[in-house]
This record gives sequence, C-alpha cells and structure tokens, in this order.
Amino acid sequence: MSGISAKLSILRFNTPLHAHKVLAAFIDYCKVYPLDKEVVQITIDICKQSRIKLPDAIIAATSIFHHFTLITRNIDDFKDIAGLKYVNPWKI
Repeated sequence: MSGISAKLSILRFNTPLHAHKVLAAFIDYCKVYPLDKEVVQITIDICKQSRIKLPDAIIAATSIFHHFTLITRNIDDFKDIAGLKYVNPWKI
C-alpha cells in the first residue's frame, strides 16, 4: 500500500480530529511498501479468484509478496485467499 493509498484507506472515515491526527502521524511514521509490478499481479490474481474489494486485495497481495502475516479483525474478507497468513489480534 502506498502512503497515499494508506491515507485514503484509513483517513477517509469521519473520525474525531484528534484521532485523525494520530492516525495520520502513524501512517507518516510507518514504512510504506509500493505497489510494484509483482504486487499488482498478485492483486489481479486475487481479484479473479474471489469477490474482494480492491483495497483488501491490495493489502492481501502486499502481505503475500512480502511474506507478512496480516493482522486484522476482518478475517471474513481474507479467509479464502490462498497463501495469505493472517491473525485476528482480538482472538489471541
């Protein structure tokens, strides 16, 4: 996810000003991974195999390509993606 798409994905919600500032600062602090050719191809493959929203497919593809474990409460949208490792932090 690029810095711009991270901001679009996270900051598009109508959050209180303080929370918005904290989230924006957090995003600016984080390492941002680009949407390179490999991630784009994995995203396309994921979208062809499952009914998933494009932002979620990009997140999954980035996680797969970089061998990350995705930490999310949104398990339902990601559970059928081959090769994706994920964990729900609320269920540990």
